[in-house]
Amino acid sequence: MNYLSLVKAGEVEIREAPKPKPKRNELLIKVKACGICAFDIYAFQGKVSFEEYLEHPGHEFVGVVEGFGEEVSGFSVGDAVSGLGSGAFAEYITVPAEAVEKVPVVDNNFSVWISEPVACVVNGIRSLEIEPGDSVLLIGCGYMGLLMVQGIPAKLLKYFVVADVIEERLSLAKAFGAEIALNPRDPSFEGEIKEIAPRGFDIVIEASGAKGALDMATNLVREGGTLCVFGYHVGREEVPTGDWHIKGLKILNSAPNFSRNFLKDLRDGTALMKKGTFKQDKLITHTFQYTEAQKAFEFVASKPQGYIKGTILF
Repeated sequence: MNYLSLVKAGEVEIREAPKPKPKRNELLIKVKACGICAFDIYAFQGKVSFEEYLEHPGHEFVGVVEGFGEEVSGFSVGDAVSGLGSGAFAEYITVPAEAVEKVPVVDNNFSVWISEPVACVVNGIRSLEIEPGDSVLLIGCGYMGLLMVQGIPAKLLKYFVVADVIEERLSLAKAFGAEIALNPRDPSFEGEIKEIAPRGFDIVIEASGAKGALDMATNLVREGGTLCVFGYHVGREEVPTGDWHIKGLKILNSAPNFSRNFLKDLRDGTALMKKGTFKQDKLITHTFQYTEAQKAFEFVASKPQGYIKGTILF
């Protein structure tokens, strides 16, 4: 089988390996699509150095069951599935059956059913412990931020405000349920924010991963409020720990390992995808065949206009 490797900065290699065989509790999955995560782009750029991941990257898969171990039940060959698994930029992977959920793929549109990012969002929203009447500000309306907009219970909130520097993403955020969408580059931004929440927001979610965004989030959360670090910040950067202490903030680091039960997040997220709470048809903007992976990663790394999320197809 063929798989992608990122062992050289700026270069994607297509390599060969034997087709894996499922263990007693595993599924053999023929991968149909795998999402290109921001982490994958940082790896491609040489900004992260997890060697095992670089050799076998990819973790946002959706595919079809081709076989399974003798202890597996509830799945049949041909079932469309998505879930949690590493090394998913490959034609085949094996994954524990408990880490996979069936998905109702229509017209071979597998990309819109990648579920690992949705599990991350469910984990993030669960960690917020939102209460009726809270005011919430989300900074960053990229792919993950827009998924979070879809899942946050806006009707329970006093205010639900989103901020991003790309107008098209702000429009999508409003379509997905955000009450107010603001551009931090607008000269009126600071005044509008202070008018909405003069004492700060109960909850501020930093979903951009942009350098300096944590300073903005700190300034806009109220004393005793919650600051959720949801975006991945590559590399080291200074953060205002003194302000965090003085303001008495609750700081959340809502990564998968923060979750009390990420398999539950996966199950709940997939159920909500099936219900229509999370919809990715407007978020998956680009798809690429695995044979053009080098071109795909270079394109995504350039941060092109109109791009939100891409997937590699096998």
